[in-house]
Amino acid sequence: MKYIDFHMHTNYSDGDIPPIELIRKVKEQGVEAIAITDHDNFRAYEKVKKEAEDLGLILIQGSEITAEKYHILGLGLNFYDKKFIEFLEHSRELQLNNTKRTIKNLQEIGLEINFQEVENAFPIGARIGCFNTILYLARNEKFKEYFLERRIEFELPKINKFVRKYKNEEESVTPEEAIREVHRVGGIAIIAHPAKDIGDFTKQEHIRELENLLKIGLDGLEIQPNYMETGYRNYLNYASENNLIITYGSDYHENLKDKRPLLRKGENMVSDELVNRLRN
Repeated sequence: MKYIDFHMHTNYSDGDIPPIELIRKVKEQGVEAIAITDHDNFRAYEKVKKEAEDLGLILIQGSEITAEKYHILGLGLNFYDKKFIEFLEHSRELQLNNTKRTIKNLQEIGLEINFQEVENAFPIGARIGCFNTILYLARNEKFKEYFLERRIEFELPKINKFVRKYKNEEESVTPEEAIREVHRVGGIAIIAHPAKDIGDFTKQEHIRELENLLKIGLDGLEIQPNYMETGYRNYLNYASENNLIITYGSDYHENLKDKRPLLRKGENMVSDELVNRLRN
């Protein structure tokens, strides 16, 4: 049995921590197998592969695919498959275009920001999405006056809420496309944070929602032990009763600090069989 954290982000998507720093921080938590799951990206994997091996960590190839309504965690992926690389590039391009539209809307209300400066704030090859814009704004004091003039506290949660009001309808790949591509390259497809993306699992419509995802090929679901009180216990029970794959994740971003801490040894253990399957 292995303690795992199969959901975390670096600055190659909307995290606020470089890959090597993340991997060293993870080692201190006592987990044994991990997956860096940057949105629609896999560049952090190559950055930390050798370091993870030196630290004695099992590193699973993963990515969180931004699909319509849901985020699909692909685990045990083949990052050397040309068609899959193109699929992730396509998903990143959709998110980039969504972000450009949001920035244009912000410009129209007098916020002096442009896409290039947001992109330049992250490593070359990073996935640039809406939250990257929010991070960029929160990091830069030059925007403080703009927000304070509008009686908006200059802090990440308030900036987040403000920016999201100016998002247009977004384009994303479909859950079917994401699941199909994950399976095609030998991975498993897990719905990330179902208590957030689906909701209260005591409601029949939410049970049907998950069952519809299972019909199109979803393999299992993620449990976030840090938030069991928000409804994950019901999801865990359902998955156990229906022999679904269960993974555990923190959804660590660093920028949210202790609100999404990395997992330690606790309610996050899976079988060696699952880890070996994903590893191979």
